[in-house]
Amino acid sequence: MAALTALAALTRLPLAGRSLGEPDGARYALGLEQWLRRGPTAPFIYAKVLSPGYYALAAWWTGISGQAPLQVLERWSWMAALATAPLLYVLGRQLTSRGVAAAGAALFLLAPGFWWLGIEPHPQGLSFLCLVAGLVCWLTAPGGRGEMAAAAWLAGGLLLKNDLVLLALVFPALRFARPAAGGPRGRQAGRALAVPAAAAAVFWAARAPLLGMPWGQAQGETDAAVRAFFGLPHGVELLKQILPAATAPGLATLAVTAGGLLLAGCGRGRPEAAAWRGRWGWPVAAWAAPGAVFWLLIRGNNARHMAPLLLLPLWAGLEAWTLWARRQAWWRGMGRAGAAAVVGLAAGCNWLLPPPSSNMTLFPSGDVPASLADLTARTREMDNWMRAGLRQAQAHGQPPPCFAGNPTLPYLEFAMENARPRAAAGVLAAPIRREAMQIAGARFLEVDNGGQMAQAARLCQAAGGGKAQSLEYTATGAHRRFFGREWSGLPYARHWYPAAAVRFRRRFRH
Repeated sequence: MAALTALAALTRLPLAGRSLGEPDGARYALGLEQWLRRGPTAPFIYAKVLSPGYYALAAWWTGISGQAPLQVLERWSWMAALATAPLLYVLGRQLTSRGVAAAGAALFLLAPGFWWLGIEPHPQGLSFLCLVAGLVCWLTAPGGRGEMAAAAWLAGGLLLKNDLVLLALVFPALRFARPAAGGPRGRQAGRALAVPAAAAAVFWAARAPLLGMPWGQAQGETDAAVRAFFGLPHGVELLKQILPAATAPGLATLAVTAGGLLLAGCGRGRPEAAAWRGRWGWPVAAWAAPGAVFWLLIRGNNARHMAPLLLLPLWAGLEAWTLWARRQAWWRGMGRAGAAAVVGLAAGCNWLLPPPSSNMTLFPSGDVPASLADLTARTREMDNWMRAGLRQAQAHGQPPPCFAGNPTLPYLEFAMENARPRAAAGVLAAPIRREAMQIAGARFLEVDNGGQMAQAARLCQAAGGGKAQSLEYTATGAHRRFFGREWSGLPYARHWYPAAAVRFRRRFRH
């Protein structure tokens, strides 16, 4: 456990506080600033109905600690990663052997999608810690005491980020596959459902008071948030939705996991394969299938969504490889050295492929330090570009421009809010069905396609603003790349980004 904690510390602490991470990290940081200034009813609090406990707890802790809001969120993320590391091993030991538990926990901590959670201001790492703690309590403490502790931890995780519910079916699945002594497995699985049911009840009871709104309104806003992004992907969009499932764990880790699952899943006629399927079939399906299907149908799937889904399939796959290796003469006697070699080889391959990229929502690399440096440079460029546009408008006596886009927009909003903390209430941009934020006279319009970009330009002028400018769209509305420019040669890149990638680094060197 100490080695895993050290691994988490060495890979997270040197990188913490250097970047806002993915766009949603910037959105949460800006949302907390709004919550602190104007309370839970303030506009532009990103995903407040999905993470009410995260905002409320962060606002309370900021008030009593005197720490900067962003610093609070960043510290929580790396502290959650450090606390999760030893608990992963404890949980793994309840499910598999020592070597498999340790190797799986190490590979999981080094998975690009999960690694980022420890260095960006986002609630998912803290929420996942609550789930792991709840499972450990439930599997190690007997009877009702363990169930109550698990329900409390799970309720806390749901309040931090409510999509944790997608993993909640693992409780009855584990009890069905691995029943405790006494009682039919079906009855035990039914009783295990009480853990997520009680946690959901606490979440529903606490959400509305934390948000200061009626229960019906809170639920309505939650349903509306899901409907706004729900859809059946097809064509290139389907590929874009599936891609994070491969890049989040790392390509080598994915290959090891999938190979092990296929090896034991198709191992007909061997008693150990049948026993493996009995232990892992239902838990792996309950852990991974709900989240995989849900996020496939939610537009804008990313590596962070896929990251937690790796854990149980990874342990199951590694155990399957262990069963196979025991039958190989050349493997016998390798023990810990062999397990360490497998972990090192997989992590090394993940580090090399994909290469570092500033787009860590679709193309997270195992070389997280280099990717972080790339993202930090791009963030600096965005800030310089925005300031240049504001200076130019002021020099010509023109109104401040409108800045439009989607993944680039939160960084611009947070930079402006950080420089001039007077975020004004926005107005509903009816043609775009988005809210338009105004900070220090500059307007920020969220757009998702070229047609909305044209509407944003007209809306900006009608509202008395200047020209609409974007890092993601040309004046004609053609979509162009900003993050992850090194992937511009991919076969489908021009389907996603018809215009050329943005290149202006030299412009700001002088």
